[in-house]
Amino acid sequence: MKRLWSAVLGLALSAATPAFADTNLVFAFWGDPPEVPPFEKIANDYMAKHPDVHIELQNAPWSGYFTKLDAQLAAGGGPDVFFITNVPSYAARNTLEDLGPWAWRHWRAPLDLPPGEHELVVRAWDSSAATQPEDEASLWNPKGYVNNARPRATIRT
Repeated sequence: MKRLWSAVLGLALSAATPAFADTNLVFAFWGDPPEVPPFEKIANDYMAKHPDVHIELQNAPWSGYFTKLDAQLAAGGGPDVFFITNVPSYAARNTLEDLGPWAWRHWRAPLDLPPGEHELVVRAWDSSAATQPEDEASLWNPKGYVNNARPRATIRT
């Protein structure tokens, strides 16, 4: 069974849709103990609005999270909603639900570049024209989370 990959996004998007009777969801994420309360609040707020939904939180430290998740998925089980960082690896194993046109997609752009050195920059934007930050300097945080700055690569042709 395929699973959703984005925990917070999955919960936020599902808030707009009615739940089925007596729905149980398992939501897995990594983090230290001080990082658990925000997830508990998200789950509790959602369950308060949707009393027919029960969300079970599964928290694990970073050091063992992926080993546990991989074992659960390999056995045909695992959480319904979970945090991952290596999305292509999980997609290649067919463990992720297709989120349609709103999900990241592989793409190609044929280029005819003159000889020399070139910097390639990839930028995404949404329907309101909001775009990714130009570089990671404005996003820095101690654990490196949420770095969605424009990726860059220097190439020589």
